[in-house]
Amino acid sequence: MKKTIIITIIFILITIVVFSILYFSFSLKKGEDLSNVTTLNEREIQKNTLEIIKTKDFSLCENISDITYKSVCINNIAMMLAKESGDISYCQKMDGKLITTQECEIQTLSVKLSESGDATLCDKFTNQVSKDDCKNGFYLSVSQEKGDISLCKNIKNKTDSDLCINSYNTRKVFLNDPANFDCSLMIGDDAISDCKKVKDIISDFGNNVILSPDKCLQLKTSLFSTYCI
Repeated sequence: MKKTIIITIIFILITIVVFSILYFSFSLKKGEDLSNVTTLNEREIQKNTLEIIKTKDFSLCENISDITYKSVCINNIAMMLAKESGDISYCQKMDGKLITTQECEIQTLSVKLSESGDATLCDKFTNQVSKDDCKNGFYLSVSQEKGDISLCKNIKNKTDSDLCINSYNTRKVFLNDPANFDCSLMIGDDAISDCKKVKDIISDFGNNVILSPDKCLQLKTSLFSTYCI
C-alpha cells in the first residue's frame, strides 16, 4: 500500500515537472545569451528558462524578469538537485505555490526510502506530519513484504497501528484463505463486521466473487475493497 501511495505521489509530481519543462520547450535554439533574459519576449523567455534549468545554476534564474518563470526556474533546478543528491535542503527553495517544500521532500526521499529500506530516512522530513505518515506507510508496506505483522507495533499512533494490523490480516491472511479466517483477529467493531459480511458472501459465491455496489456501500471500512466493483 505504501509503495502504491508513493508511486501515485511520484507520478503526480513528475507530471507537474514534465509539464512545466514541456511548456517551455518550444523551438529551442542554441547559443542564446542568457544574460539578456530581461529584455526578451515571452516565447524567448520560455526558451531561455529551459536553457537555464539545464545549467542547474540558481544565479542565472535571477536574470529572468517574469516572476512566474523565475519561480519555475528555481523550482525545477531545486527539484533536480534534490533528487540527484538526495539532499532535501534544496527543497527549501521551492516557492510553495507551483511546488511545495513537502512535495519536493516526498519525491526526494521516497525513492531513497524504497531503495534502502531504512525507516530513519523519514526523520529527514521537516514536517512532523510527513515524518509520521512516512513511517506509517513504511511499516505497513514492509510488514506485508516480510510477512511480519509485529512490525506494525513500530507505529506509535494506535489508530495507524491498528490499520497496519488490519491491512496485514486482510491482504496476507484473509485473501489467501477467507473460509478459515478468524474475523476476531481484526481490530475494531467496523473491521470485524465487514470481515463477517464479506466472509458470508464468499461462503455462498466463492472467493472470486465481486460485490455489488450496494453491498460495497454497506461496508464500513475500505479493508475489503478488493472485492468491490
